[in-house]
Amino acid sequence: MNIVRNMVAGVLLFGCGSAQGGVYFVSTNGHDANSGTSTSQAFRTLQRATDAMGAGDSLMIAPGSYREFLRLTHGGASTGLFEIAGMGGVRPDIKGSEAVTNWAHCTNFIWMASDWPLNAQQVFEDGAPLRQVGWPNVFLRDYEPSTYTPSTDTLTGMTSGSFFYDMTNRILYVWCSDGQAPTAHVVEVAVRSQMLYADDTVSCLAITNVRFGHGNTFSHSRNGYSGVRAGARAFLKDCVVEWCDGEGLSVGGESEVRDCDVSRNGMVGLGFGTNSLIHFCTISSNNYRRFNMYHHAGGMKVIPAACQYGKGAAGGTVEDNEIAWNYGFGVWFDYCTGGYARVVRNNYIHHNQGAGVMMEVTRGGVICNNLIVSNNGGGIHLSATDRIRVFNNTLIANSGWVDLYLYGIPRAICDNQGTSEWATAISNEIVNNVIFDSRCSFDAGLMGESTLSNQYVQGNICDYNCYYRPADYIRLSLAGVAWWSTLAGWTNGTIWDSHSLSQDPAFTNSPWGMVTPCPTSPLIDRGFAVAGATTDYHHTARPLDGDANGVPVTDMGAIEFVHPAADSDSDGLRDTNEMAIGTSPVLRDTDLDQQSDYEEVLAGTDPVDGASLFELSWLNAGVPGQFILRWPSADGRYYDLARTFSLTAGFFSLQESIPAVPPENIYTDAVSGVDRAFYQITVRR
Repeated sequence: MNIVRNMVAGVLLFGCGSAQGGVYFVSTNGHDANSGTSTSQAFRTLQRATDAMGAGDSLMIAPGSYREFLRLTHGGASTGLFEIAGMGGVRPDIKGSEAVTNWAHCTNFIWMASDWPLNAQQVFEDGAPLRQVGWPNVFLRDYEPSTYTPSTDTLTGMTSGSFFYDMTNRILYVWCSDGQAPTAHVVEVAVRSQMLYADDTVSCLAITNVRFGHGNTFSHSRNGYSGVRAGARAFLKDCVVEWCDGEGLSVGGESEVRDCDVSRNGMVGLGFGTNSLIHFCTISSNNYRRFNMYHHAGGMKVIPAACQYGKGAAGGTVEDNEIAWNYGFGVWFDYCTGGYARVVRNNYIHHNQGAGVMMEVTRGGVICNNLIVSNNGGGIHLSATDRIRVFNNTLIANSGWVDLYLYGIPRAICDNQGTSEWATAISNEIVNNVIFDSRCSFDAGLMGESTLSNQYVQGNICDYNCYYRPADYIRLSLAGVAWWSTLAGWTNGTIWDSHSLSQDPAFTNSPWGMVTPCPTSPLIDRGFAVAGATTDYHHTARPLDGDANGVPVTDMGAIEFVHPAADSDSDGLRDTNEMAIGTSPVLRDTDLDQQSDYEEVLAGTDPVDGASLFELSWLNAGVPGQFILRWPSADGRYYDLARTFSLTAGFFSLQESIPAVPPENIYTDAVSGVDRAFYQITVRR
């Protein structure tokens, strides 16, 4: 039971209690007639187990494959969470597919399963998907053909590594990738509409360490839906959601998705409701079925019911994720017009087919501290938006039409009361961004001010940015009708970028690629003091004194330069020393911890908090010769531990490259016959 409780420890889901109730078990060798209350009396099916559970109860799933559609009609409550977790350190698989073996030979390399009951959307050969020939369903074929384009639509169009469903004669055909009979492989056919569905009344669901896959939603719906629907106030951690035919994961409002892999789904990775948090996740290679990327596809799309139906009620925070290789936009907020926070920050967004970040007909949001690299549709797009703040992003080597733009009107929309109105572009802010080595037609594009009723553009700010192409001139566009190849021309012809740069940002190699300013970078201390810009991509405090002149100033771009000789908080301690050991270089340390900004950032402690220290402490084990050490730790760090029994003898390595286990590492050292020892901890990154 500690496995589940420890996984969700510290999680506070809005209105969900912490009471701990019973523990149930499921195993592939269990039986639904068992009590389910021990590993020897485990249930066989997830549905039987969850039907027996109530708020505060937990379910432990033994390793193995569970081919089920789990329908949850009740969940947690103010008294406690409804917890589901894989046990034993191995993720159990909840699959919407069945392994099929009764194939009959058709012709040449094609085999068939007759009297197949539904239009299968996915067929897997030894875990890899075969290519679908034909339409997902009749609705898309006859009414929304712009949503999907099949490569071919008949049995004669099959090739190696494909499958086809004959809707009229109810026959499923497969052609394995190696030309062998399907009986020579493990062939799994998706048959269930979903793997998990939480009713609208279900909340406070916590799922950890589980893999979901093989959804088949387009057989049951016109436009497809999510393979895993977790409901409101949900918490998912260390889960994998993959190979769903439509959307992978959806969570309702006030939910958290952490350390999950939501990848390789047919149309889009995930969507979420209001006040949700998506962080430390991998969202990759979604829309593998190649639905129309401008319709509803890509890494994630948040689109609530708008106008009088849902009043644009959606928003949340997307931070510290890797969002990559999706066939579509990386992050897409659409018709989010309600008054809710929308934050996209500290993400590595790269190699998506569309723009890295798209906010469309959206009112209110923040896009900051992101590395947006090598996307095929540009970097950041604002389309018919109001009050979107775009600051301290680094855009590199994106291709397409415009790398960073504010366009999208005239456009007719509905407002929150359901009456028709024109979209506007008001009070957007674009500052401190770096657009480097753009392969787009234009580095940036904005609309000029207008008071026309159908094209109201007012109060937009664009300044303190850096535009630079190493082997070409920059291109800055005004509404697509005029453009300039120099920053001076652009500034003279518009109202923008009077403090901006067109110089080589002088990035240097670093553990995070060529995105960190080198000591001679013109980005250093050249930014604007943006409200809320208190940290950078690495969560280093900003502003720092990047040129060591005694005045901390924000840098341009996503990463703040840490000068080895600077003392940003004027406490007599260098920034580099503070960052290595974890104190704050921008807040004077009241205890004079003698730690520079650089040392504190290196260690992962807070360089603006004098009480945040990188130091060893010990716990009294009460056992002779046993020493239990502890020290504060942070994501991405590794530590070297040294020991000596005499300070005059020097320290000798005890263990190197100890991985961080935030927020604190604990290490036990047992030395027989010794009553004291000295230890030294060093951080490496």
